[in-house]
This record gives sequence, C-alpha cells and structure tokens, in this order.
Amino acid sequence: MRIVGIAWRGSSRWLIGALVCTAAAGVMTAIFGDRAGRENLPLVFLSVITLVALYFGALAGVLGSISAAVIFTLFLFPPIWSPLVHDLGERSNVGWMLLGGIAISYLFAPRSPSNPPS
Repeated sequence: MRIVGIAWRGSSRWLIGALVCTAAAGVMTAIFGDRAGRENLPLVFLSVITLVALYFGALAGVLGSISAAVIFTLFLFPPIWSPLVHDLGERSNVGWMLLGGIAISYLFAPRSPSNPPS
C-alpha cells in the first residue's frame, strides 16, 4: 500500500520517528515559549526534522513536520489554543518550516538499494 508516494512499511519505525519529532516540538515549545526569539523556533526545528528524516524515513519526517506545525501554531504563538497566528513573521516561519520540513524529508530520507530514485 502506498501513501503519497511513500511505501507503507510493516514496521513501526516511521511511527517512532514521528513521535520523536512531536515530542521534541512539545519540549521546545515548553522551554522556549516565553523567551525572546521564539518566532525563529520553527526554523531552528528544521534541524530536528532533518535528523528524524535521516534516521526514521520520509514518512516520519512529513508527519513530524505536520505535527510540529500544529503544536507551534496552537501552543507557541498568540493567541494560544487557536489555529490562528496573528503575527505575519511567526505565521510565515511556521509555513516555511512546514514546507521545508516536507521537502527535507523527501530529500534526506534514506533509500534502499533495491529502490533507487527514478
């Protein structure tokens, strides 16, 4: 079974990677939520997404990017508990993180020797 161009594997490795990415986003939100410079946190989080995609695969990176964007939108930027982000810079940083995270996940995900790029 294929989901959005990614082969669905029987292992739960991708799920572990997505959970790692989600947990890291939650921890970073809790630590840096009230500090100056928090608007750049989604861009810094791209390094976490890159590591997750390298070790756990593209699906983990894509799901981790989506879950991190939801966490940052709901819990980091005002108004809290709302899917709206009022500041244009913060909103664009979340958008760039989401776009960059998905692209990085596909670029840096490991490929098996039996499945070369087309």
